[in-house]
Parts: sequence; C-alpha cells; structure tokens
Amino acid sequence: MVSGDLSLAYRATPIFDSGIRNFADFGGTPAAGTNYAPSLVFAAWLALTEKKRSVATGWAVCAFVIAIYVYFTYLRAAWMASLTSIVVLLLFTATPRIKRLSLLTAVVAILAILIFKHDIMAYEFAKRGLTARDEIWKATLSRLADHWLTGYGAGVKIDPVILTDGQVIIKHTHNLYLEILYSTGLIGLGLMLLTSVSCVVKLFRERANLLATLWLSLLLGGLMAMLVDLDSFVGAPNLIWIYFWMPVAGCLVISARDKRAANVKNIKQA
Repeated sequence: MVSGDLSLAYRATPIFDSGIRNFADFGGTPAAGTNYAPSLVFAAWLALTEKKRSVATGWAVCAFVIAIYVYFTYLRAAWMASLTSIVVLLLFTATPRIKRLSLLTAVVAILAILIFKHDIMAYEFAKRGLTARDEIWKATLSRLADHWLTGYGAGVKIDPVILTDGQVIIKHTHNLYLEILYSTGLIGLGLMLLTSVSCVVKLFRERANLLATLWLSLLLGGLMAMLVDLDSFVGAPNLIWIYFWMPVAGCLVISARDKRAANVKNIKQA
C-alpha cells in the first residue's frame, strides 16, 4: 500500500505524492509544490485569524505539516509563493507577539543556514541558477518579432526551444508574464498588470478586512511564482484560477460591497 522512502539529504528524494499508491500523486514536484502552496496559505490564514486558541493551534499544526511537504518538493517557485504570502499574512493579521516570535525564528533560521548549510545556498544560486530559464526566455523574446503588440493569439503555445545541452523544452515559457506577452502581446500583458496592481492597491487599503488579507497574500505569492513558473493563463480551470483569478474575484466582491455601502449611505443622507 505504502511505497517509497524519504531521504533527508538535500534534494535526494523530492516529494510529489502522498506515499500511498494512486492517492494524491501529482506526477512531479512542480505540480505538487504549486498545488500545495495555496493550501499552506489558507491554513496559515486560518491559524492567524481564528480567535479560539485550540482551533488556531490545530490550523497551525496543519500549516506546519503542509510547509514541510512544500519544502520537500524542492520547488523554488512554491517556496517563493509560500514565503511571500506568509510574510504578508504575518504583517497584517498576526499579533505583535507572534510577529516578534516569527522575526526571531526567521533570524535564527537564516543564521543557521548561512553557518551550517551555506553549501546549499551556493548550490541553489551559483550552480543551479535559473536552470536554463534564461535560454527559454531569450528564445521566446526572439520569436516575438512583429507580434509585440497583440501576440500570437490567446492560448498559443511556444514552439519547442532547443537548449545548448540539447534538451528540448516543449511545455511553457517558465514565466507567466512572458507567456502572456507571447500570446496576447503588450496589450494583454498591460491589462494583466493593470488588473494586478489595481487589486493589490484595493486589497491593501482594505487590509483591516480579514478576507482582504487572504486574497492579498495569495495574489502577491502568485505574482512572485509567475516570475519563474506557472502556465496556461488562458485555458481550462488550472492553478492560475487559484493564484490569480480567485484573489481578483475576491477583490471584486469587496469592491462591490464597498459600493453598495456607499450607495446606502448616500440614500440615507439624501
């Protein structure tokens, strides 16, 4: 029933399934990491906003377990998204005591990594680097030619990119912003960025609303992950619906509520 084992050596055994055959098997670490990062955000938000201590502790335990899973996927995009979202949640929903404890924990963790695991940082940033993403980005940009304004069409995939080592990348651009530029041009990318900035500003202004902090953290984490991963901005329901469209929808709901409240206030004053 249970298969595989887990080595704690760095990147020795990346996780992409539950360990139980045919259950929660994502087929690869990219899908596993990016699928579980939003779950970590939701669990952390519930832990930070729950008033009943026993329930909050339960959610904190859930968040901790999911965080371990996300770490062992060794997917840097999931790490970036999770870390960005958690920092936003801590800034706007945590109590002063939790903020101080989180800051102390972060400082200790960073110092421990720099002292005892500096070789890991050297491997990640010096040896692994962008893992050929720069080649993919350059090849994609070189193919835009006369399509800068409107792109090649929504949902159009890039042609295979042959890297210097002979490997062929077929799936996507490994940068959602570049994919949007390729498929919908500067017009589409501009509209996407305008929507993102508008929602971030609106949600930041409404940060006293607990739901606004959830959508803000999830959106900012998604925008970070889009720099190096995620794909299919236009298509069937996928992760973009969680990282982008769901926070945008939440922002629209909050905006509509504010407009209704303003209209009611104007009617009463009249």
